[in-house]
Amino acid sequence: MNNKKGKDSITVDQFKEGFQNFQRVFHNAVDPVLLISGERLLNCNDAAVAMLEAENRVDVLSMHPSEISPVDQPDGENSFDKANRMIHLALKNGFHRFEWVHKKMTGELFSVEVSLTVIELGGQEVLHALWKDLTVQKNIEESLRTALHKAESANQVKNRFLSQMSHELRTPLNAILGFAQLLEMESDDHFNDDQKEYVQEILRGGRCLLDMVNELLDLSGLETDTAELQLGDVPVQKLISDSLKTIEQRQNLSDTLSLIVEPIAEDIDFIYADFNRTRQILVNLISNAIKCTGGKGEIVISCRKMPDGMLRISIKNAGVSALFSRQKDLFQPSYKVKSNDASADVAGAGLAISRSLVKLMSGRIGHVISEKSGSTFWVELPLIVTSNQHKKFSGEGGSKAADLAVEGKVLYIEDNLVNAALMKNFFSGSDQITYLWAEDAEDGIEIARRELPDLILLDIHLPGINGWEALKILKSMPETTDVPVVAISAGSEDEDIAKGKAAGFTYYLGKPVDFDKLTEIINSVFEQVFKV
Repeated sequence: MNNKKGKDSITVDQFKEGFQNFQRVFHNAVDPVLLISGERLLNCNDAAVAMLEAENRVDVLSMHPSEISPVDQPDGENSFDKANRMIHLALKNGFHRFEWVHKKMTGELFSVEVSLTVIELGGQEVLHALWKDLTVQKNIEESLRTALHKAESANQVKNRFLSQMSHELRTPLNAILGFAQLLEMESDDHFNDDQKEYVQEILRGGRCLLDMVNELLDLSGLETDTAELQLGDVPVQKLISDSLKTIEQRQNLSDTLSLIVEPIAEDIDFIYADFNRTRQILVNLISNAIKCTGGKGEIVISCRKMPDGMLRISIKNAGVSALFSRQKDLFQPSYKVKSNDASADVAGAGLAISRSLVKLMSGRIGHVISEKSGSTFWVELPLIVTSNQHKKFSGEGGSKAADLAVEGKVLYIEDNLVNAALMKNFFSGSDQITYLWAEDAEDGIEIARRELPDLILLDIHLPGINGWEALKILKSMPETTDVPVVAISAGSEDEDIAKGKAAGFTYYLGKPVDFDKLTEIINSVFEQVFKV
């Protein structure tokens, strides 16, 4: 008989020694280790007993994994069914890793990462289960979720506050800017040069405050992804022209400052963007340039086509060494750029808003800053290839408030007496407009039914029946169903405007009322009403 052993054979002593080594490693392991056979716990080490807070190993052996688990796992699957499924996956593939929630003998739950590995023990396949405690990790994740929830809740409170604050600030601003505009209309006939300048200072200060309110709301809307855009074909010449007009209205420009627009190439006509938002971006960039130069020197605005089909609009100025060392902070909402004039600085909110708006319009924004030669801020937006037949931009050609070229009845429904007096003064400049006023929706609806106005100006925030409800009633009445209704409200964010249009308002005008815009709207509406 040949007793020679094969080269792969081991002796009984070697087998016993190997098994003892396995037992030693198994029981002395720092991490919990268990053996599973036939969907039952065959063995476990002291670390597993300690984690389960069992008195001894006997309390755990022969249990199904679901017996030391809650009824269901966090994903809603029954623990018994899921445990069997995990075991079968491990036996099929040789290895399987997953997260699991177990239950201590005290009833306390804890999370582990389970690694199941198929091994051979005593001539049969068993599963070697290694637990990695995830308690600390899960506690951190829960803390982060709680902190995120608190932050989101605080942000919602902040946004509600900003919206309410906007309404509260716009109401007195409406009176300040409104009456200042009326004074401006009469200034040539009644005021000396100093008094005219006082009126301009009131207008500039009021518009500056309005800009600050709008910036806060813009930041809030961009943070919550509620900002909406009206994308379309925007004429570049008009965009730059209107931006400069806005700058002139808002700032007292000195004679030592030159705003230069370089000639625009004939093949540059339109970009695809939101007209008002793009104008806002350019106004922000030009305003920053003015502050950085201290109101002196030259600011050059130029346009050029980029190789990828974008149009780059650049605003270049000198004297901005203060920007050089802090370029990385420029687009932060809280950043302020000190200008050459120590009394003035530039709020970073405008740049932060500009960057977010450009991103929404699939554009790019950037800057090149030199410590000695100044800075250039630029924005790039998609350029449109023009054709012979191109739609004219609908916002072109505003008219003065005193130039109402129409005749008819206008009903204003407004509970604020100052706002009502302001509107009455505005319409008193036209002999062709019959002005009607109602202090609440109930009276307004009755006057509309009786007088049949050609246009209704309707405040949204009315006592009792609000503007939204009043609009529904007006549209449901045969006498007024076709009468154009213009919303006038302190809430003039993009989502408010979109909601207003969806509800059936012909136009949605924000407070403070821009009388040039109101004049344009009235002329446009009346042209449609009386169109033959």
